[in-house]
Amino acid sequence: MTGAAYDRTVCDMDAFKQQAANNPGATKPRLASQYRLRVEANLKEANRTVDAHEFYDSVHNRGAVHQWDTGVETQVIYDFTAGQLITVTFPDRADPTQHVTRCEVRALSTVNQSMVFGDHTYTNGSQHIYNVGDALRMAADQPSVYLDQVVREDDVIAQAWRTCVYLPSLDATFNATWYFTANNTWTSTMGPQVQAPLSLHVAGRVAGAHAHDFDHVYSFSDYRPGFDDDTYSSKAFVTPQGVACAHRVNTMALPNTTDNFSFSSEIVDAGTQHITYLSEFYDYEMRVMRYELQSLQGSVYGTNPLSRVHDFNTGVAYTTDRVRGNCTATPITTLGFDSESVDSAFVRMRTSQSFFDLADRKYTYTGQRTVRDIECDTWITVKDDWPPSQPFETHWEWYFATRSWMESVGYQYEVRLPVQLRITAQNFDPPFERIFNLYNYKEDQNNPWDFSISACFNSSHRKEYTLTIPGTYSQYVGVNQNNFQFFFTLAVTAHAQVSALRVANVKFDFDDVNIYASFSLLDKAPITGDVQDAEPEMDLTQASSAMEADITSGTFFIELQLPTDGVLQKLQVTKFTVGLAPTLQPAPPPPQQHRHHQQQRQRQLLQHQEQRQRRATRRGAWDEGLELDVKTAAPQDTSSTYSAGAMAGLGIPMVIIGYGLAFIVTLLTYRRVTARHTLDVDNPLTEIRPSAAQLS
Repeated sequence: MTGAAYDRTVCDMDAFKQQAANNPGATKPRLASQYRLRVEANLKEANRTVDAHEFYDSVHNRGAVHQWDTGVETQVIYDFTAGQLITVTFPDRADPTQHVTRCEVRALSTVNQSMVFGDHTYTNGSQHIYNVGDALRMAADQPSVYLDQVVREDDVIAQAWRTCVYLPSLDATFNATWYFTANNTWTSTMGPQVQAPLSLHVAGRVAGAHAHDFDHVYSFSDYRPGFDDDTYSSKAFVTPQGVACAHRVNTMALPNTTDNFSFSSEIVDAGTQHITYLSEFYDYEMRVMRYELQSLQGSVYGTNPLSRVHDFNTGVAYTTDRVRGNCTATPITTLGFDSESVDSAFVRMRTSQSFFDLADRKYTYTGQRTVRDIECDTWITVKDDWPPSQPFETHWEWYFATRSWMESVGYQYEVRLPVQLRITAQNFDPPFERIFNLYNYKEDQNNPWDFSISACFNSSHRKEYTLTIPGTYSQYVGVNQNNFQFFFTLAVTAHAQVSALRVANVKFDFDDVNIYASFSLLDKAPITGDVQDAEPEMDLTQASSAMEADITSGTFFIELQLPTDGVLQKLQVTKFTVGLAPTLQPAPPPPQQHRHHQQQRQRQLLQHQEQRQRRATRRGAWDEGLELDVKTAAPQDTSSTYSAGAMAGLGIPMVIIGYGLAFIVTLLTYRRVTARHTLDVDNPLTEIRPSAAQLS
């Protein structure tokens, strides 16, 4: 460029061009398409030093600078693919009252600092980071003069080049003198074949209303080409954990989730250094949810392990002391991840996306991080409605295993593997942080008997049966007992016209000619739940009469597919015997619509089994499961006819590549302001996990 705007008293661009043409000298070095280096910038006119660590990545169209200047630490990410400049300003370490890390996002097209790395605009309007030569202002349109081989003050033998540069955006003209390790004379840390940058001396003048001279020396070290397996470099392009950037473009969609899964979680409270545990089983197709947890020391219910089942078919929650066997039935509340309000009176089951709080939230992709030695893609969002009792701003950050990591270890799930959830809030002293580590995650179908509510029904509200089934145990049961038990449960639900949860404690025995299936048939829900359009239920008398009548009439058949050959088999139940049970009253006719509901339930369970068989080849566990320590809450009065004993229990800037460092001092500096107060939430953990929220 030879425009009249540049200051010829600083340098003459035409003269440089002519001199470079007449005496080209040694070939100018070119840096790698990906590299990182450290910079110390000494701004002589200001008596100030700025340090920076810079990352250049033409392959992925991005750049980054991590900078320290006058006590302010900033991270600047240049995302040319998204066309955004992301600036993260960290709290002042010298001020213990500062806790907030701030983030600002601006369009690169509106920011002069894009010249730090430079960008090239294609004819279609898209931007791309300058190639290395352009970024160093040593391309063909920026002629430089070779100054020969020199010995620097530190005795390093170097080669030098000088160019005259005019920067219109700053109305600045300056001489830029580059020093690289001498080719074939001085060996850089990367070997004799790599000419590493040593320093850059920039001296000139800024014109205009704020005209001034400047003299900057930039010293370079730790030049490393390439980012292969370089965790340190990869972090440079990722915003810090827990930092959400408003208006950031989302560049990757959130993962989907399946309608059935189970996992164990470890919940870490970083503030109190307390760890609790929880296991969860979710089945949207059967409309049931189960939690396994343990109450805290000092709870009115003791410290025994608890099991909590939410039956969204009836709207009833069953909480069982797994040691004593006591149980409480209550309506399902809306305090947890598995339920949400329909209105002031009714609840419904959350979808799997809502369960993980992924639905109806504006998450943005932040990049890849490694947690628990697992490479993860991460997304973050901001919430201002949690916890419900005392909402404050929190940042929710999800970690899902990358596809490449899952493939490398042999996982063949339909969806991505959830690894961790971090919930943070910076406006506290110390900052608030909850970490949820997910283990033993399985997307397989759950079994109906995984949601046992048997302990909630005493002898007056259950009936013990043993059914006789002619057939060979080894042929039908022994090959796969879970398969046989599923189809047996399916048959009982159809003939007794009950839900699968009411078929409990199934066991099998045999002799030479018969298979014997014993089980408990449970009564209908002991209380009225809080879901709309709950399916009408037969009580125990009606259900047992319907099943017994089908057995007596010879119409009770178990239809199953053997896992060995897939052939459909029909086994007849020829006899039943009943254990201890109350005197039964004559059964009124069943609700007319009920048979339709049970046929629909049978179809759903069959679909459930088909999906189970399709996924059987992908079964696999992750890590060992864990238990949960959490506060518990007092039980509610169920006002049922159940005995007190049975129902008692628990209610559960680039400087080298451009001139940026000479001007990075103009980057925004933020005043960090934080509200300093103590978190006043009664065990926030209980308001994150549904069962814990219910059991306070």
